[in-house]
Amino acid sequence: HELRNPIAASRTKLEVALASPEQADWEDTAEVVLQEQQRLGFLVDSLLELARLDERATTEIGDVDLDDVVFAEVKRLGSVVATSVEGVEPVRIRGDLRQLTHAVRNLVDNAARHAHSKVAVALTTEADDVVLSVDDDGEGIPESKRAAVFARFVRLDESRMRGAGGAGLGLALVAAVAASHGGSVVAEDSQLGGARLVLRLPRAGASASD
Repeated sequence: HELRNPIAASRTKLEVALASPEQADWEDTAEVVLQEQQRLGFLVDSLLELARLDERATTEIGDVDLDDVVFAEVKRLGSVVATSVEGVEPVRIRGDLRQLTHAVRNLVDNAARHAHSKVAVALTTEADDVVLSVDDDGEGIPESKRAAVFARFVRLDESRMRGAGGAGLGLALVAAVAASHGGSVVAEDSQLGGARLVLRLPRAGASASD
């Protein structure tokens, strides 16, 4: 169903334009088709990554400076929303750089999507754990729904819970990456008034579950 939607939307937009090519707004048509293709690309990439994680496919494990990943993803966000980086410590973990980058990106993008005006990112250490917290000042996530937001294709509230790409896969992928690295991710209340998503991962040298 999720894959059919962007395909159907693109086809419908093109069919309408081709029915009256002289009157069609081709710039608008191109923009709509491009957006739907980008959404479709995200869906395919996310499904492939989730399949690899499900199958415990061979990954490129190495030392990852997670603070570098965090700074890079915040910088990529640019001026989309006011983003502050607070208390980011230099931390290193063992893991797959591509998967970890994808997880951090999804957390930051999710916060930016649902924030009214502000996102705050922090990276600290607690005992043997690295703790990444991403806060937003949006509507927040009701306590009764915080576990479900990490399930695949689950839509609890269209304005808050649809994952990156509009299919409920963004946070599901974060949860899968966390589990594959011996960590976890939870949703909490944020002091900014919205949601706080907290990703915990074992530091390099700390024991992690398979």
